[in-house]
Amino acid sequence: MQIAPVGDYLKRTVRFYALIALVPLLVGAISAWPTPFGLGMLFVMLAVPLALIALAVGTLVRIDRGMKLPVVPGEARRRLMVIALPPLLLMVTLAAAGPLVSTGNYVSSLTRLAIHRDHFEAIIARVRKTAKPALVEMDEGLMYSADPGPPVRAAFSPRDLRALWGVIAYDPSGDVMRIEGWGPGADNSAASPAFGGIFGCRHLWGDYYSCAFDF
Repeated sequence: MQIAPVGDYLKRTVRFYALIALVPLLVGAISAWPTPFGLGMLFVMLAVPLALIALAVGTLVRIDRGMKLPVVPGEARRRLMVIALPPLLLMVTLAAAGPLVSTGNYVSSLTRLAIHRDHFEAIIARVRKTAKPALVEMDEGLMYSADPGPPVRAAFSPRDLRALWGVIAYDPSGDVMRIEGWGPGADNSAASPAFGGIFGCRHLWGDYYSCAFDF
């Protein structure tokens, strides 16, 4: 078998870890976006362990190939670089997994808001007009809860999604950001009937927030 030169080896190694890094990005995006028949959760359950296996096996393979690469005699520094690169990129990929999940989730939630904002605003206007609370209502496939306030506050989900960051909340007061934790000892002083189950939020745009929801 013909062994690839150092430059080609480095490109292939970087490309491998870059492709693996797409997995947490997709996991974050899918966790905030509805998918039919639970396909999103199935992807998460399969993709994460497969990506970890690929990382472990791929790193060992890249180290082995790096040790076999022909290097000009006396250039020990280059030999050390090609051998150390896979473990280094492995650590970088693992360290970046959390931020990548968060980034994918944020972009996905922001996209959902951009697509469905008119629908959200119509529901908010109706709640403001009727001044009636809505615990769990459906409107053209959109599940929501609303507190007429004032101010009107609402939480929207495309289905009964009770995990990860599936809820987009509308809260002009911004108090929803103060809800921390869940279960005994949780700080739910800023909660309202519309926000039952929410345990953490982050700002998206204007008065809208992306929120985690308990099981």
